[in-house]
Amino acid sequence: MRRSSIESGKALTDELTAVACAATGLAADAIVAIVRPIARYLDKEYGGQKIYKKSGKLDEAMMVSIRRDLAMKIPKRVICKIHGLSPAKLYRALAGDD
Repeated sequence: MRRSSIESGKALTDELTAVACAATGLAADAIVAIVRPIARYLDKEYGGQKIYKKSGKLDEAMMVSIRRDLAMKIPKRVICKIHGLSPAKLYRALAGDD
């Protein structure tokens, strides 16, 4: 196991533990026994890969901002970069298919 893998596995374990503690109200030591094997598996199976999670619909505030940017003639590739969207996601949102 590479050093970066160990560090990313620890970061993943810490993040999952924090989320589980916040959601359940349990102590970290109770949660970490469950989270550690999950983080180890995710690191082993998907470590170093980009994993894409399908996001939900864009919220109305973001759509207002995107429409404002379009009205100001900002290029779509710049809008995508500003809002962290893929071009496909932008076009789906503008078409109402999102």
